[in-house]
Amino acid sequence: MRAVRSRLQFCFLLILTVSRCAVAQYSDEVVQRGSTPGSRITVRCQILDYTGSKLTAKQAASSKPFEIKAANVITVRTAQTTAQKVGIKAFNDGKTRDAEFQFTEAINSEPRIWMRREILTMLVRCALKRNDFLTAGTRFQLLFESDSETAHMDLIPLLWNDDIVDGETRTAAIAWLQDEKPLAPASRGKLALL
Repeated sequence: MRAVRSRLQFCFLLILTVSRCAVAQYSDEVVQRGSTPGSRITVRCQILDYTGSKLTAKQAASSKPFEIKAANVITVRTAQTTAQKVGIKAFNDGKTRDAEFQFTEAINSEPRIWMRREILTMLVRCALKRNDFLTAGTRFQLLFESDSETAHMDLIPLLWNDDIVDGETRTAAIAWLQDEKPLAPASRGKLALL
């Protein structure tokens, strides 16, 4: 009798664990524009990738991935690491160095590539807030190499006035402009402060 009871308890725990894993795996929510003006559709899914052009997701382990045009995505709700949440709060409170530390922790522990890009945008914002255009440019270049259609083109560190930059930043900016990678032509002009 004890053996049967132990097996039943084990099976129950196994089913509970598997069901929790399945729920956790598909805990993202995407709110997208509906087919009629002003309508919205909420989809519970697992986001596989999210770029400047499209969001790729699936709804069940056996289902084929589907795509949503990025322009139709209104909001995304997904799990964030504790470090990411703390980083966002620190950034909003004006504690840029603390935020950078937390975002660095978050990006190192985040397995989802698309979420790592989102955290990287926050690291770019931190560098821009500190007027560290060299770091911002280097981080933006990583973002662009991962998603050449990023929705965060507004984070390219441009200087639209006559401010003078340090020699190291100027040297890096010249190298970026001369680079054969796609970033150089896409951001010619005053990328990173020439």
